[in-house]
Amino acid sequence: MKPKLLFAYRFGILGGVATQLLNRYREFNNSFDVRVMFERDDGVSDRFPKDVAVALPRSADRVAYIEKFAPDITVIIDSPKMLSDWRSAGEIGDSVLEVHTTTSNFSYLHDLDPGCGLAGIITVSAYMEHRVSETAIGAVLPIHVVSNCLEQRWFEPLLPGNATPPQEVPIVWVGKLDGHKRVLSALDVLERIVKDCDQDRQVSPILVGGYASGSDRVKHVLETIQNRPALRRSTAWLPRVDYSKMPGLFQNAGRAGGLSLSTSMDESFGMSVAESLASGCRVVAPDVGALSEIVPAEMLYADGDFEAAVALASSMVRDPTLHKDSATVSASSLRSRMAPASTLRQFNEALAALGLT
Repeated sequence: MKPKLLFAYRFGILGGVATQLLNRYREFNNSFDVRVMFERDDGVSDRFPKDVAVALPRSADRVAYIEKFAPDITVIIDSPKMLSDWRSAGEIGDSVLEVHTTTSNFSYLHDLDPGCGLAGIITVSAYMEHRVSETAIGAVLPIHVVSNCLEQRWFEPLLPGNATPPQEVPIVWVGKLDGHKRVLSALDVLERIVKDCDQDRQVSPILVGGYASGSDRVKHVLETIQNRPALRRSTAWLPRVDYSKMPGLFQNAGRAGGLSLSTSMDESFGMSVAESLASGCRVVAPDVGALSEIVPAEMLYADGDFEAAVALASSMVRDPTLHKDSATVSASSLRSRMAPASTLRQFNEALAALGLT
C-alpha cells in the first residue's frame, strides 16, 4: 500500500504553488496516495482527477478531512492555519513545512513555535534555504531543497517554426499585476524598449496575468498602457492563459527572436523565467532571489537598474543570436533539474533524511 501524502495550501489559484502541485501530481502519485487540500479554490481543484483535491474554507471541515484521510505525511505550504488544523486533528502522521513565499507573508515563519510538531522544512532553492535558516524555526529544524518541476508538456519537442522570422518581436512579461512583480516598472521598461528598437524591429509586448487582480489595479495598468502611445499601439494584455498554452507562447517568442522580461522584487525560484528558458526563449531578469541559480549571468541586470534592463533587452532584440547559446545550455540543465522524476527523487531524499521513510 502506498503511503498517504497530503498537500495543504491556502490558495487554489492557477499559477505559483497550485500549478506546482498539478505538475507534481502524476509522478508523485506513482509513489504516494496523493491528496490536495485548499482553503479556497479558484478553478484548480477540477484540474486534478476526481476526489484528489478539495477546497474547505472552514477549519472544522479541514480537521475532519485530515482525520478521515489519515495521511502518513502532511506537507503544509505557507499556510500556518493548516498547521493548526493538523494539530487539532491529533497530529496524525508526520508534518513537513514547505516554504515558497518571499513576500510579506514570509513573516509567519518568525511566529512559528519550534515545538509545533513539524519534522522539518523543505524549500525550493539554495537562496530560500538560507533565508529560512535565519528564522527561529529554521535555526532548529533541518531544511532540505526540493526543486520546482515542469509538467511533461514542457519536455515535448519544440513546435515547428516558420522559415521566415515574423516582423514583430514579442517580449513576454508574466505575473500578477502587483508591486511585488513591479508591473508599472515593467511598463516603463517595455515602453523604452519599443522606442529604442523602433527603427530596427517592431517590438510587441505581451503581458500575461492579472485575472485575479482587483478591478482598480487592472484599470490603472490598462490606463497606463492607453496613455502611452508606444505601448498602446503594440501591447497585448492576456489576463489568463491556459497553462497548456504557455510552452507554445514562450517557444513562439523565442523563435521570433524575442525574449521574456522579469521585473520582480524577489523570487523563491522563478518559474516563469525557468519556463521561458526551458522553452528556448531568452530572458532578461533582475539579479534577485534565486534567479541567479537558473539564469545565466549575461541575462541578469542589477536589481532596480532598469536602464541596464532596457539596454540588455534592446541589444537582444536587435541581435536574435545574442546569448542564444547560453540559453540553450540553460534549457538543457533546467529540463534535467526540473523533470518531475527528479523532483520526486529530491522529495524522497528529503523524507529519508528526516527519518520519515
